[in-house]
Amino acid sequence: MDIIEKSLQVMERLKMTIINVLLGLAIIFIILVEAFETIILPRRVKRKVRLTRLFYQSLWFIWSKFAKGALSPKSRESFLSVFGPFSLIGLLSVWAICLITGFALLQYGLQSPLNCPEK
Repeated sequence: MDIIEKSLQVMERLKMTIINVLLGLAIIFIILVEAFETIILPRRVKRKVRLTRLFYQSLWFIWSKFAKGALSPKSRESFLSVFGPFSLIGLLSVWAICLITGFALLQYGLQSPLNCPEK
């Protein structure tokens, strides 16, 4: 009975390792493809689901609703004009957080040590 329990624990650990590695690689790949398509690719990408488009549409919806409801018409234009620079910084931040998460999952899944070797 002890051997069966240990082998089940090893199989469960191996399953979680594979899931973490695959999930980390998928996140890294998706974010790098999104960044390439958004920044470098010279033509429009025709896919149904794009993370960048989803980010901008949802953020613009919130930003414009806030501007329409809470601001006077004079200050609304200046508030809306800073959306572009702020959203670009926000998009780069989301990409960075996703890449950090992907690499963390990859490192956790591969169980690589974080300590520095003794000198």
